[in-house]
Amino acid sequence: MDKTKSPITFIELISGYIAFGQMIGFFFEQIEVAFYVKDVINQESQSEGY
Repeated sequence: MDKTKSPITFIELISGYIAFGQMIGFFFEQIEVAFYVKDVINQESQSEGY
């Protein structure tokens, strides 16, 4: 995300992401868990140099 954007833009982005997930049948908790699982995978990839 562009560092010049406001925190409001970030909140709108996350809100839209969650709303889209709910529209296609996911619950907030499922989206949250998937985010953290993917974050762990990303951290491992970065520590291994991709």
